[in-house]
Amino acid sequence: MNGTIYFFLRPPGPPEAAGYQHCMVALGEGLRSLGMPFFANRDYWREPGGLLFRGTRPSVPRTAISS
Repeated sequence: MNGTIYFFLRPPGPPEAAGYQHCMVALGEGLRSLGMPFFANRDYWREPGGLLFRGTRPSVPRTAISS
């Protein structure tokens, strides 16, 4: 698979309305393990080494994934 993958993540909310985006995290971790680059509309999911998703402006994504 070739091209840019861009994740549209929901904004964080208060605990009673927060949406744990576990499918997005699983996809991001899988893509990272395959060495495939991906981008997102916001910073999300802290890990010991930093963030899984980094908020960037998209160029023209080939694939867009929305939560």
